[in-house]
Amino acid sequence: MGFLSLSTVFSLVSLALFVKIHFSLNVASDSTGEAHALLKWKASLQNHNTSLLPSWPLYPFNSTNNSAHHKTKTSLCLWFGISCNHAGSVIGVNLTSLSLRGTLDGFSFSLFP
Repeated sequence: MGFLSLSTVFSLVSLALFVKIHFSLNVASDSTGEAHALLKWKASLQNHNTSLLPSWPLYPFNSTNNSAHHKTKTSLCLWFGISCNHAGSVIGVNLTSLSLRGTLDGFSFSLFP
C-alpha cells in the first residue's frame, strides 16, 4: 500500500473545501425559500391575524431588501414552532397547540429538505 502523493492530497482537500463552500451558499438561499413558503402559508390561514405566530415576521422578503434577507438567514430557526438542523434548514414544524385553521394545498413542500 503506497502513500498518497502531495498533489493527490491537495486535490482531495480542494474538493472537500469546494463542496463545503458550495453547500454553505445553498443553505443561505434555501432558508430564504423556506421563509417565503412558511410566510405564504401563514398568510393563507383562515384564522390569520397579527397575534398569530408573532415571531414570524410580516415584512416581505426579496432580493432588493438585504436586511430582510439577512434577518431571514439568521432568525428563521428562532421562529416559534420551527426546528432546524445544524446547517440552518427547517427540519420540523410543530404548531399543534395553536388551533390553526387552513390547508396545506398551496404549501411548497419541495423547498424543504
